[in-house]
Amino acid sequence: MKRALPIIIFFGVAFAVLLFLTYYEPPKRDVLDEGIWKVVDLKESSLVEGTTLTIRFHDGNVKGSSGCNTFSGQYEVQKESITISALNLTTDNCMKPGIMDQERTFTNFLANVDSFVVTKDELTLTAKDDSLVKFISMLNE
Repeated sequence: MKRALPIIIFFGVAFAVLLFLTYYEPPKRDVLDEGIWKVVDLKESSLVEGTTLTIRFHDGNVKGSSGCNTFSGQYEVQKESITISALNLTTDNCMKPGIMDQERTFTNFLANVDSFVVTKDELTLTAKDDSLVKFISMLNE
């Protein structure tokens, strides 16, 4: 019996692993997860020279750069609908003309986003007032 015990344990563990692998489903990720995007069109306005506005989606969290400050918060996707909430923003006051206005436009837009369209290299977010912000993927740069 002592000789058979290691064999029984081995097959028991192997069976448990196979059972786990058969029924295990990894957490479902949304289509935006792992995406890093750069703004190319901010509500049909050009960006302030020398600024880059970015957004990254990962595990229900969003963060990025609003041109001067950084932001973070949460997001939730359901089909083509998106909600971005609890935006926290750092509070540097940038001196270059237009940057703070651009930042307010961008962060206010994000707080009012309600839908999106994504392709391989492009993302368009649409707010409740039908304004748009267009992004390109930074993963292929």
